[in-house]
Amino acid sequence: MFAFLWPLTIGLVIQLLFQFFFRFDETKFWISCNWLSKIGLSQCVGILPFSNLFAHQVYFLNDQEILSPNGEQFVRATFFWPQSMFGKKVTNNPDDISASSLSDDKKMIAVCVDRESAETSENDINSEVWIWDIGTRQVVKKLPYPFDLCWLDKINFLPGNEALAFSDEEEEKTIVINLNDGSSKEIPGNLIAVSPASSVMATRTGDQTITLWQLPGYSYLREFRIESGSIRDISFSPDGSKLGVTTDDSKVYVWNVRDGQISGVFPVEEKYLSCNVVFSPDSSKVFTCTLSELGDNEHSYLYTWKLEDGSLLDKLELPQKETYYGLDISSDGSLVTVAGYHKILVYKVK
Repeated sequence: MFAFLWPLTIGLVIQLLFQFFFRFDETKFWISCNWLSKIGLSQCVGILPFSNLFAHQVYFLNDQEILSPNGEQFVRATFFWPQSMFGKKVTNNPDDISASSLSDDKKMIAVCVDRESAETSENDINSEVWIWDIGTRQVVKKLPYPFDLCWLDKINFLPGNEALAFSDEEEEKTIVINLNDGSSKEIPGNLIAVSPASSVMATRTGDQTITLWQLPGYSYLREFRIESGSIRDISFSPDGSKLGVTTDDSKVYVWNVRDGQISGVFPVEEKYLSCNVVFSPDSSKVFTCTLSELGDNEHSYLYTWKLEDGSLLDKLELPQKETYYGLDISSDGSLVTVAGYHKILVYKVK
């Protein structure tokens, strides 16, 4: 009775097989990512591909929703299906949005915007910090940027979300601006990190030195020094008890903030540490991304270590020909998301 459906069914199967085996790698990865994860053969649970936009950072808003300032717009994913968050482009050109910071309550996001109008030249770019209310999708405040350009900089909300800290990698200083009265304060060091659970801020005050400052008075607490290489990035654990550091000689350092004792040094096999350090919600695991080399033969990996004994829990190879920068963990610790040049990935945590 339904014999006429067989040719249609066979044709559909052939088409699917053709797409899987002969189309570009992203299609194959998308299929394997979604379907193999459902039967327990893959850790990947979602992928958001982009055409020409660079995802500088990615944040979990909750356990099923992520947000990324992505070049010229924001990308928000609910159940890992992409949609434009604000319904319009924030800036005119790709890569205008770079540094960003999500508030502690996840209700606001601050982004550094390099704006170039038709009347300006490449050397005359107006840099501003825009603070968005995520719920209303409106810009609630604009601030003049204290440095030249946003590209190499970091910004961070301070506890209470009443101040923003700005740092420039080319200058040995951090500027904190009060969002209520506009007052500012200058602190030594750059490459800032702010503890989400305690009133402590960290800055890089030398190639191998990190200084901790007590907020709100910015009084000196202590210093940490690495053994070799130069500091690339710093971050606190969610409970504020640990400080993680990546270096340019492929090592991850973790210190106890209270007593200044080192918790562990975690070397990687690849040449580069491309991502920030991220801790699990219970501060028992540490994550980062690596890059084997620059160029067409590069391979990227997502590392997971157990802090208690320093054991390597997982080394997951990421899709090739991509450099990954942003990294975040869901609040329940079950998912990790990674942001790269042309895609955002979401994986199950082992």
